[in-house]
Amino acid sequence: MSSSTLGTIQTQLNLYAYPFFMIFGSIGNVFILILLSRRRQNACSIYLISSAIMNILYLLTDGFFRIFAVYNDGTIRAIILCKMSNYIPTVTGQVTKTMVVLACIDRYLVQSCRPGLLPGRPPGRPAGQAEFLKF
Repeated sequence: MSSSTLGTIQTQLNLYAYPFFMIFGSIGNVFILILLSRRRQNACSIYLISSAIMNILYLLTDGFFRIFAVYNDGTIRAIILCKMSNYIPTVTGQVTKTMVVLACIDRYLVQSCRPGLLPGRPPGRPAGQAEFLKF
């Protein structure tokens, strides 16, 4: 395959496939917001709610920059728009991933404080650092 064929495939995927993922991803994140906002507000649900919000922002901004760049066919030369098209999706994507990791750490720490709730562990045995590294 030549590089022009790969460029054409990428352009077509950006035009036709990305809106599909953007719509269904946003719908899924809205469902996450609805489900977790009804439950008790603990740290894990707050992390996941903020992750869903940032993921919606990621999908919308990244989709805008992808589709806008395709329609203009590379004529976007403004330095501010060029930097924003790389910076905003990167930051929102990293914040989304960080919130999911913090939710996982929160769940682990909550369960390690109550060792009887975890399956396969004797009730009196606390979680140690070696068990954290088993994952």
